[in-house]
Amino acid sequence: FILELVDDLSDERNWREKTITTLACRSAVKAGQRLDAKQIHALLEQLAAAENPFTCPHGRPIIVRISEQEILRRFGR
Repeated sequence: FILELVDDLSDERNWREKTITTLACRSAVKAGQRLDAKQIHALLEQLAAAENPFTCPHGRPIIVRISEQEILRRFGR
């Protein structure tokens, strides 16, 4: 991991931001990982307090809006 990070940073101007972004992604909750109610509540509170709660550090969406019509369409209603 460290060697990969150093290699990625070799020609990056903003290496601190890149390092923080990479570490955040590596320590994030992964798909399929089970959380208890207390952990979920804590994550939602932290998300609500975030400067930008809509995307991860790489710009991928965290929250998406799905209309009722889209939900009904997907479930064949």
